[in-house]
Order: sequence, then C-alpha cells, then structure tokens
Amino acid sequence: MKLFIIASLLVSGGGVTMFSDNDVTEDIKESKDKYIERFKQRENRMMNIKETGLEYPNQQFLDQFTDEEQVVILSTIDQLNVDYDFKTMTDEQLKETLHEIKQELEELYEDYGFIHKETKGNWKHHKHNIEEHINTVKESGIPYPNENFSNLLTEEQLESITSKIDEVNAQYDFSSMTDEELRETLGSINQELKDLYNDLELFPKNPHTNKNQ
Repeated sequence: MKLFIIASLLVSGGGVTMFSDNDVTEDIKESKDKYIERFKQRENRMMNIKETGLEYPNQQFLDQFTDEEQVVILSTIDQLNVDYDFKTMTDEQLKETLHEIKQELEELYEDYGFIHKETKGNWKHHKHNIEEHINTVKESGIPYPNENFSNLLTEEQLESITSKIDEVNAQYDFSSMTDEELRETLGSINQELKDLYNDLELFPKNPHTNKNQ
C-alpha cells in the first residue's frame, strides 16, 4: 500500500489534505533545483561585476524615471564603478560592498519618489508626484534642473538647458491650460528636452547593461 503523509488538516468540515511521499519528494527536488539555479545566477552576476563592473538597470525600469533622474542614476553607477576595484575583491568583500551599494541606490530611488515593495520585489512610483509637478508647472512654469542633475553638467550644458527651458516657458501659457492639455504639452516638451540631452551627450553609454532587472 502506498504510504501517505498528512500535509495539513482542514478544521472546517473535518477534512484532511494528504500527499503521497512521491509528491513530497517531487516538491523537495523542485525546491532544490530552484535554489541551485538562484545560486548559479548570483555567482554568475558576481563574476560579471568583477570583470566588467556594475550593470545599468534595464530600460523598462529606467523608463519609470524622468530623463534627468535617469542621467543621475546612470552617472551614479558610473561613479561607483570608478570608486570600487571589484576585480581585486574576495567574494565576501564583494558581497558586503554590493549590499552597501544596494542601500545607496535604493535611497536614491526613494529620493525620486519610488518605494520598494518587498512582497513583489519591484518599484512603484508615487502618483502624487506627477500631480505635484503639474501644479508646479501651472504656477511657475517648467523648473530648472535640480541640484543633483545640475552638479553633473558643465557650464555650457547647464546654459543650453536653462535657455531651452526659458524659451519653453515664454512660449506656453501653462496657467490657462486644463490638466489634460498640460499633460499633452508636457509630453511634447519632454521629447524636445530628451533630444537636447542626446545632443549634449548626457546619457552615459554602458555596453554591460543588465537585461534581467
């Protein structure tokens, strides 16, 4: 007779859920395989970091941020790759360093209004930040780059960007627009600014972009 293992008792109705020993063995094997796969992925990632440095987040993740925020994030990662000599670290040193870097990057993401949802392992944007931006533009126009972004620019780059913003603010009467009209207008302005940032070569280029964020 096949051996059965009682996995759990269902109090309501006096029911009993039972699994065979074959089922349990299969579950254990599946869990073991998943653990081994995660371990291999972690080891491969550490080896890649030692060889080529920290990867950029994938584009789907970056698209949740504004262009200015993307520049700061990518530049921060570039600076971390300069600050740390990963290839000379032991595995233990690298693990500790990566933990510190993870905390630093998460603080940066939180500064931009993102929160980490531990249960799902991803980041979600606070919607109220968008509404705040719309209200700001209606009251005082497109703002100049913030301090984090400005600190990454040369004087010439900053002058080009602020001149473009002055031009846009003079062109549009944001205060008289409905929210829907303003959203549509901001979409066009954001594209103009993105083109300007590309012309100024503000977006760092990293051949080791991580595709598995």
